[in-house]
Amino acid sequence: MTVSGTEQRVRLQVALLFLIILLQVPVVFSHENYLLTWFNIDDGYYYFVTARNIASGLGVTFDGIAPTNGFHPLWMLLITPIFALPGQILPLRVLAALLILINAATAALVYRLAAQRLDPGVAFLTGLAFALLPQIHDYTARGGMEAGLSALLMVLVLDRLAAADPGNWRDLAIAGSVGALAFLARLDNVFLAGFAGLALLLKGRPDLRDRAAWGPLFARGAAYFVPLAIAVAGFMLWSQVGFGTPTPVSGQVKRWWGTLANSPYGFPPRELKNYIGQFVTDDPDIGPWSLATGPLYRAAESLVGEEVGDRRLALAGLGLGLAALAGALAWGERRRLPGTITGLGLVPLLLGCLAQIAYYKLGDSVAQRPWYWIGEMLWLVLAGGVLLDVFARRLAALRIDPAARRGLGGLTTLLLAVLLVQPHLPRLGRIFSPEIAQAESFYHVRSDWLEAHTEPGALIGMTGTGSAAYFTDGRTFINLDGLINSYEYFLSLKDGTADEYLESIGLDYVFGNEYIITVSDPYGEIFAGRLTQGAVFETGERSLHLWRFTP
Repeated sequence: MTVSGTEQRVRLQVALLFLIILLQVPVVFSHENYLLTWFNIDDGYYYFVTARNIASGLGVTFDGIAPTNGFHPLWMLLITPIFALPGQILPLRVLAALLILINAATAALVYRLAAQRLDPGVAFLTGLAFALLPQIHDYTARGGMEAGLSALLMVLVLDRLAAADPGNWRDLAIAGSVGALAFLARLDNVFLAGFAGLALLLKGRPDLRDRAAWGPLFARGAAYFVPLAIAVAGFMLWSQVGFGTPTPVSGQVKRWWGTLANSPYGFPPRELKNYIGQFVTDDPDIGPWSLATGPLYRAAESLVGEEVGDRRLALAGLGLGLAALAGALAWGERRRLPGTITGLGLVPLLLGCLAQIAYYKLGDSVAQRPWYWIGEMLWLVLAGGVLLDVFARRLAALRIDPAARRGLGGLTTLLLAVLLVQPHLPRLGRIFSPEIAQAESFYHVRSDWLEAHTEPGALIGMTGTGSAAYFTDGRTFINLDGLINSYEYFLSLKDGTADEYLESIGLDYVFGNEYIITVSDPYGEIFAGRLTQGAVFETGERSLHLWRFTP
């Protein structure tokens, strides 16, 4: 029986959903020691503690003392009911299930978007790659950050861009509303939402030389951009009224760190060569394109060793060689390629990525993290799908027996799918292993130590306080770096009165890395003459000091 193209796409989409969920769902029922390795990003616990406080009626606060807006609002809104559940582990199980479902839904959306322009097998691989490549999966399905929800809505923006009729006001309003949700999921998605709106308005190819076309164009623009503008203005008003500042304090803190002389959080690129270097680095924190440049960087290093000059030459040579190969393949599909690129939304996505990169790199922001660059990862995966599709079409143009060609294509798709799935298979064996059950979680070891060395009700100041605050019972944790603290505290950091602020709230202890707390900016100055050395927590290579704060 012949299977129609639509039926084939539906079957592949269902298979993709089933495969991704099947690979990950055992985590939901795993031993808690393994579950905690799923939530291995301390920043994720900033969300969890704040959500727990909101659900408990304490307000929008991390420490229960001061209000904070240092988070992306839609993810916080979505997870707050989960952290109304009792205990520490049950909410994490439910959250893991939610993240897995979001991950699978995102893959299905990527497939649906790609299948409109690419070979179904290539579209399947594209969706699978965006869901399961470890460099992406570690942040969109694990960690507990907003990255998974942000990725889902970014893909949905591109999906609406592809499907919307630019002459239909309802389509435009829906697309604009999706852009607004993408902004609320992660605020720097405003760049993608903006460029997607422009692309949608230009999709109908209006004659901009005709003055009569401007009125309808502005009206259609309003249909798209009004929902986005309402979301942006509404968030800023809520933030200003509730927290005293229109933008998240976390972003302001990171830009301020970039002005410090001895910051432990890194430094912004001050010279052109340093700025360019962040585009080709293998460091996933500062490299927006490290999903592609990382493997090239490592290949160059394996060819010529670690000599910087030789490595740069090899990297340039590899990059130019691959670009030439891609160009040669694309030349044969030059007539259909522009439509494919437009249909996938690669141009507005790229423009959104470049604007986002400029915002961070030229704005003195430091301490960037890999989940900032999910948009860039999405662009690379979609562009990789386009190149794979071009290769498949060039292969199909060869004079090969059709049955043999189909067999070769199916085998290639299967092998690539296996390569994408393989990194996740060892997890299935580890989840229920005796070693996992017998292991001691660092989170619990540290929290037990803190409970043994501080009194109930103590106020403890830390940098990177998320997981400590989540797992330590009967103590209140103050976020010293300011990312999830109040605007008032941030102002006290800038004007050098943070020690007075901490004294006013009754800080008892400071816990953390000795160099960061006693030497680096701004903490060395804050705590000069204010600390009395206490016990030292040591585990493995970690050594964290506990000081008594002196009023």
